[in-house]
Amino acid sequence: MQTLLVDHPSLLSDVEKRGLTDSTYCKKIGLRIGFALIRKKGCGKNIRGRPRYWAEAYGGFYVCSQWSRDHCDNAQSLLTFVEDLIKRNREHEGTLRPHAQDFCKYLALNCRRVP
Repeated sequence: MQTLLVDHPSLLSDVEKRGLTDSTYCKKIGLRIGFALIRKKGCGKNIRGRPRYWAEAYGGFYVCSQWSRDHCDNAQSLLTFVEDLIKRNREHEGTLRPHAQDFCKYLALNCRRVP
């Protein structure tokens, strides 16, 4: 998230950032989390008295730490999200491609599904 919110904040439009602060939008675009992916720093890290976001803020946002239990589905949903960003931001493919490759490596090493 540092890449998207701090290093290259223009990769996400303000509309997309607003969307990623909404859990329904996150679910709609395929991110498998129970909460919004990001939350404005001023809103805090807790929801109903429990910490749901990582302690470090990036570009004024906290990032959700509460993913679904299936880490392979999480990695796949993040890979899909990054691939979509690459398609929409070809000029930044060199910046984003290593992140996509990391998710691909993770999936290859940890998420082999036996038919």
